[in-house]
Amino acid sequence: MSQLGIDFTAPPPPPRKTRAEQIFARFKVFHAANPLIWQLFQKYAQQLLDAGREHYSVDCIMHRIRWHVNVETKGGESVKLNDHYTAYYARLWQVKNPAHSGFFELRKRLSAERDAYDTDVVVFRTGSAGSESSLMEELRKL
Repeated sequence: MSQLGIDFTAPPPPPRKTRAEQIFARFKVFHAANPLIWQLFQKYAQQLLDAGREHYSVDCIMHRIRWHVNVETKGGESVKLNDHYTAYYARLWQVKNPAHSGFFELRKRLSAERDAYDTDVVVFRTGSAGSESSLMEELRKL
């Protein structure tokens, strides 16, 4: 303890949670609850590969999934597909299909540099997704 009453031996505070970690936590909950989305994502990506495409837009696949769920499926099911999940589905597909690395352009996640929102959907914390390498490792576990 210093003369000013500051304890310099105390451990540093935990790192502040990022917006990327918040989104990734919600993505993992959504992904587990909606396996059809991942099945469709894989199906449409494979169709593109079979058609000879070497690169494609992940946004197009996400919009195709929305079309399928909202127009082609007559069962009345509806799934809200958050745009924030697009980056995670692209990265998940890449870690599951390393032979096709680069099929989707993986842009920098700006949310990894932003502080978490004070209010967000309450989910349990399942691990850190702050860095790209830790994110990829978490996705390999799904």
